[in-house]
Amino acid sequence: MLFYHDLYISDQYAEKKDKIIWKLKHHAGMVGAYVITLATNGEDLFDICHNAVLMQPHYRNAELYIVGIADGKREAMALVQKIIEDVYQKTGSYENIRACLEDRKCYR
Repeated sequence: MLFYHDLYISDQYAEKKDKIIWKLKHHAGMVGAYVITLATNGEDLFDICHNAVLMQPHYRNAELYIVGIADGKREAMALVQKIIEDVYQKTGSYENIRACLEDRKCYR
């Protein structure tokens, strides 16, 4: 499990960021936390899932790249929109969003 160097996080979780990351790394459950990862299928941009999904055996050893953590699914969708808008403002294009997030020097 890898975390984006400038992780997008809901305002409600900003003060608890380190604790939430610790819980995700140690597979401890949280009630409302959703994670935003780069899509694992190679075709989509992002996957949005409840943190409990990451506790399943399949995901314990999976190479997930977490770019955001949100308080609820609706907030997660808003964060995805913000991520895409930030990439557009920096690069002037909607192309290569994934590559931009994987490249630490790209933005933010």
